[in-house]
Amino acid sequence: MRELTFVDPTRLVKFNETDSQKVDFQVMMMENVGWNPNLPCVVINRADALFAINCSHRIEAAIEMEIEVPCYIVEEEELGEYNWDGISDASDFLYIMRQTGLLGLYMDPAYNALETHIMMENC
Repeated sequence: MRELTFVDPTRLVKFNETDSQKVDFQVMMMENVGWNPNLPCVVINRADALFAINCSHRIEAAIEMEIEVPCYIVEEEELGEYNWDGISDASDFLYIMRQTGLLGLYMDPAYNALETHIMMENC
């Protein structure tokens, strides 16, 4: 089983742009309850950098709060042949999750709903 690693958020390269209002909301939520470890960041260790493929707003909030980020770190080699320039949407994220076996471990219901949505589009 892959273990959670706690990472300084300033070391993470975010995949998505962030919205300041959403970051402020995350700061407020995390001040009250902290970072939910059941919703970790998924990070690809590639080319001596840690690329976060989710959690961009929570990462920004963690930087503001100076707290570490719970991450599943996936080594680039685990993904085999992958077009890194082609990451463009949620289906790419789900592909990575399937390739690494993280989909079953990941407890974020948004991604389960997203998988269902993508499956329905492909029917």
